[in-house]
Amino acid sequence: MLAGMSDGGADSRPRSEPPDRREGDHFTTDERLVVTPAAGVFTPVTGLAVGAAIDKGHLLGHVAEQEVRSPFAGVLQSFVALDGERVRRRQPIAWLRI
Repeated sequence: MLAGMSDGGADSRPRSEPPDRREGDHFTTDERLVVTPAAGVFTPVTGLAVGAAIDKGHLLGHVAEQEVRSPFAGVLQSFVALDGERVRRRQPIAWLRI
């Protein structure tokens, strides 16, 4: 009964079909956050400066006794966590531009 009714100009495609164009903002990001594997006190690697090229697997620092390695290759934009800062598990500690 409802299938034959018109709603006066609204989109008449079945709901399973995607719209022809999507509305809203569209962008891609070339930035990534590296997160901690554990909770504890963060200590960055000495000598690693902003602008440094980072390879996938590069050691960025330690949280407690665990290594923090980057899962991405990119350029270090900044450390989000400070040296000596207490961090939670999965908290961002570094910002990379890929």
